[in-house]
Amino acid sequence: MKLKNLAVATAAAALLATGASAASLSLIGSGYASQTISNYDLAPNLNGQTVTYLTGAAKGTTNGLYLDGAAKITYTFIGSEAGNLNYSASAANSWSIFETDDIGTTRMSTQLSSGLLKFSFETDEPVVNQGEIRNHGVAVPNSPDFAIGYYTDGTSWYAMFDDLAQNDRDFDDFVLRIDIAPVPIPAAGFLLLGGLGAMGAVARRRKKS
Repeated sequence: MKLKNLAVATAAAALLATGASAASLSLIGSGYASQTISNYDLAPNLNGQTVTYLTGAAKGTTNGLYLDGAAKITYTFIGSEAGNLNYSASAANSWSIFETDDIGTTRMSTQLSSGLLKFSFETDEPVVNQGEIRNHGVAVPNSPDFAIGYYTDGTSWYAMFDDLAQNDRDFDDFVLRIDIAPVPIPAAGFLLLGGLGAMGAVARRRKKS
């Protein structure tokens, strides 16, 4: 009986540890370049920092910002200094969209078990540059010069779109901050703990009798 109880307790501890473990974000894959950005006033902590980025020509389905476990992901619109109509779409709330000309939504959250984060940067202007570049996939064929820049301050990640309309790599054409938080422990974990408590109570009663 003691061995059985120990096995159940071990399983419960493993379940709870899995539910409470903290996931992390990192860049995976290859094809990256780097660029130091200056005179950056969208987010003061980004001024003078070195951004790691992928151009549309180098973007594939195996590189980008990757989540290594279950987590709640929050995207926050930071700002945009673009003459073009740029926007970002995210697999949160049925592919909600941030737009530079109509920011009705400045924050959205979703949950992901693991994998490449599902968001994209897109532009409608000028027509010759129409296209998109996706963190979780390749860029459209007519957008090889578009780029996604990535930077972390150790707490949050920043994803920055560069539409290259003025042939500059300044990464201020659309900026999102990305934060993650642990997913709550599953209800099954609490039920299992309750079951263990009941088993312990029954065992104590039997011992007393």
